[in-house]
This record gives sequence, C-alpha cells and structure tokens, in this order.
Amino acid sequence: MFHKLQPLIIAMTLLFSSAGHAESIAELQAAIKAAESKLSTISNEQSGLQAALADKTAEMEALASAPSPEKKGYQEAQQNFKAAESTYNATSTDENKAKMANAKFKMALAERKYKKSNRALGQLSDQQADLQEQIAANQKTTADLNKQIEEQKQQVAKLEQEQADRAKAQQAKRKNQELEAQRA
Repeated sequence: MFHKLQPLIIAMTLLFSSAGHAESIAELQAAIKAAESKLSTISNEQSGLQAALADKTAEMEALASAPSPEKKGYQEAQQNFKAAESTYNATSTDENKAKMANAKFKMALAERKYKKSNRALGQLSDQQADLQEQIAANQKTTADLNKQIEEQKQQVAKLEQEQADRAKAQQAKRKNQELEAQRA
C-alpha cells in the first residue's frame, strides 16, 4: 500500500515546494521593485545635488574672480606699510616711526577686513565639499542598489527555471504513472 502512496506523496511534496518558491519569487520581485523605486528617488536627489554643486561652484568663481574692495584695500595697505617702513629705515625720525606704526595698524585692519570677506568664500567651499560628499555617497548607494537588483533578478530567473524544471518533472512523472496504470 505504501508503494501506491509514494508517487502521491512525492507529487504533493513537489507541489508544496513549488508554492514555497513562488512566494520567494514574489518576495524577490517586490524587493526588486522597492530597490528600483529607491534608485529613482536617489537619482532625483542626485540631480538636485548636481545642480546645487554647480550653483556653489559658480558662486565661488564669481566671488574669487570679482575685484574685491577689501582685497584691493589690503594690497594698498601693504604697499603703504612697505613704503613707510623703507622711509623709516632710511631716516629714523619720530615722525617716520609714527607713520610706519599708523601704516602697520591700517594694514592690520585691512587684513582683518579682507579675511572677513573671504569667510563667505570659505563657507561656500565647505558647502561645496559637503555636496560633493553627498554626491559620492549617492553614487555608492546607486552602485550597491544596481548590484543588488542584478543579483535578485538572477535569483528570480534561477528560481523560475527551477520551478519550470519541477513542473516538467511532475508532468513527466504523471505521464509515467498514467502509462504504468494503463499497463497494469
């Protein structure tokens, strides 16, 4: 009697294992869709980051190349200090010493003003570096997601092939059973 039930048990086992693979195929396909959706979101974010980076770069170039009154004032103050220093070195009078001290003080003020104006450039540079880091992180995430999607698609194809092979095996087994039943 067990001999007659054995084909039925094998058929039921194959049927249940086939249903188990169908669930994992559906789960993999859902994971692929979720990863593709995340990839789309990252792609949109990446476009925004690229635009922001281009804006920051343009701002930096404009700020760096623009003639700055602070830069010009600092350069003039340096020249005035050098002239006053050379005058004092040539003739060491109290009046020349006072002019040199005054020029040195004006140069220090102009330098402070120039450095303060360059803070905006420094801040833009920091913002640009942050954007570049975000872009690099998004590119890495995109590459990882693409790799994950490819692996999952390969798994789905493998599972579908296994499922098709099992179905063929079941069908062949049924035909063999029918032929044996007809012979008997």
